[in-house]
Order: sequence, then structure tokens, then C-alpha cells
Amino acid sequence: MIIKCKNRDEWLTERAKLDVNASDAAAILGYDADTGDGTPRRTALDVYVQKKSPVDTDTDQMLIGRCLEDGIGKVYAEKTRRPVLDPGDYTIWIHDDYPWIGATLDRLTSRVIDHADFGGSAPLELKHVGWYKRYEWIEAPPLWLQIQLQVQIACAGSTWGAFCGLVGGSDIHLGDFDRNDAFFESALPVFDEFRWRLENNLPPPVETPRNLDAVKRLYPEDSGETVELTKETMEWFDQLQEIKAFAKDASGFKDELEAKIKRAIGNATFGELPDGRRLSLKTTYRKAYTKEVKAGTYRTLRLIK
Repeated sequence: MIIKCKNRDEWLTERAKLDVNASDAAAILGYDADTGDGTPRRTALDVYVQKKSPVDTDTDQMLIGRCLEDGIGKVYAEKTRRPVLDPGDYTIWIHDDYPWIGATLDRLTSRVIDHADFGGSAPLELKHVGWYKRYEWIEAPPLWLQIQLQVQIACAGSTWGAFCGLVGGSDIHLGDFDRNDAFFESALPVFDEFRWRLENNLPPPVETPRNLDAVKRLYPEDSGETVELTKETMEWFDQLQEIKAFAKDASGFKDELEAKIKRAIGNATFGELPDGRRLSLKTTYRKAYTKEVKAGTYRTLRLIK
């Protein structure tokens, strides 16, 4: 089934009715894009909170990506000589067997060369990727994109799908993937559990430190009730208290050491350690921005060599 929405608001409303969207699939499965420090950009809990407390998170990066889609699509057409069709920004494909799974496709393409024939058409996923993420594309497109594309293929009822990534504004990565029913069948129980959690108001477990923001959004206010907590929760609380106490002591010790080092350097700009390393304690001049933030100076301690 295909739903054609008139505008973004209608698209957001229809999309919110779905338990699993192709763009959320990798996060639900635990394989979302890496933020660069080894943790995923989003987890199943983040997706859960977004669905329970919808917020239109239309970031500048997402806006830029949408604006560049047309150009990336034209690059794909030039490189492959395949036709490219824009289905519109607000069209949703619903899975025939699982109407709670859906996908919004960037473009459609086909394997017919130099002809606007869309028989056997397939999803074409277009990505604009920053240069700092180029390592993800060296051998193959990242797993999160493959997962998204496989869900799109399943929802569109296609036998294959294609991708084109513009990496760092200059490198083009493109290719095809055949439909992988084994993957979809293995992912389905996880999707189904996520659906069950949504229906029964049971959030997925906390998996990364970033989930603290998601938890805050999930429970913004207290109800005045009292709940019985488990022994595991008690252990978490005791660990938290220990860490807080350690952090407080460490913070005080840090400030003490920094003060000693700054006093040793005095009004000099640089200090050289016995092992040859050099420290800087340069003055930074800050302009006045508001009545509260007045002009001033401060010195920052850094290791420069």
C-alpha cells in the first residue's frame, strides 16, 4: 500500500502511526550510525521516546541532506545511465504483510539503461555524508544504510535496491543490493518486540550514556506515586553514589593541581617540563556579548608538545 501525503505535517502524522520506519530500523536493531566515539547515534530507546513524545527533529544537517538529494540523484543518473524518479517527499510505502512497518523513499530507479522505463523499479537511497565519516564507506556502505535499504525494499515489494552516497562533498559511492529475505525474517522478531513495547508502554533498556536525555523526555514530571524497586536498581543507585563521590573528590583534586601548575608558570606564557613537553598558559581576551557577559580575560592551560 502507498500513502501519498499532501504536506510535511500530514506525512509526520501518518508516519507516527507506524511502529517501525525504515530510517529507524538500524537503531531498533542496535546498529545505528556511529557518532565517532564508539556509541550509536540513536538506540531503540531513543526511537521509542520519539514515538511516544513526537518532536519534529528537523536538524540543519537533515535539511541540507534533503536539499542535496536532487543533485545526488542527478549524479547517480549520470554515473549509471539509469532513470531516476522522484516519488515526492511525502509518500509512504507500507509493507503488505506487516502494515505497521513503512518507508519513505528518496527516489526510484530501474536497471534499464538510457530509457525512462520503471518496470522492475527499486528504491534508491541518497545520502550526503560528512568527510569525517568517510571511513565507514571504504569497503562497503555502512551497515545502518544496508538495513534501511533492506526495509525499504521489503516495503516497496522490490527484488533489489540501490544507493548513492556523496561523501565529503567530492567522493561518490554507489551500488546495488539484492533483496535479503533472510535478513528481514531475522529482524522481524526484534521489530515485533519493539512494537509490543510501544503497545504496552514498556521502554527498551538503557544502552548508552546518551539515553539519559531520552529518559528525561520519557518521564518529564513525577506522579507523586511510590513504586517498589528491585535489588538491581539498588545496586545501580549505590554505584551512582560512589561515582558521584569520586567525581566530586576528583574535581577538587583537579582544581588543586591546576592551581599549582599555573602558580609554577606564573606570568610566563610557556613552561617546559623535564621530559621536554611544553605547556602554554596564554591569555584569551573575551569581548562583551550581553550585559551579563562582560568583557574580560582568562588564561587556559594546555599541553602543546
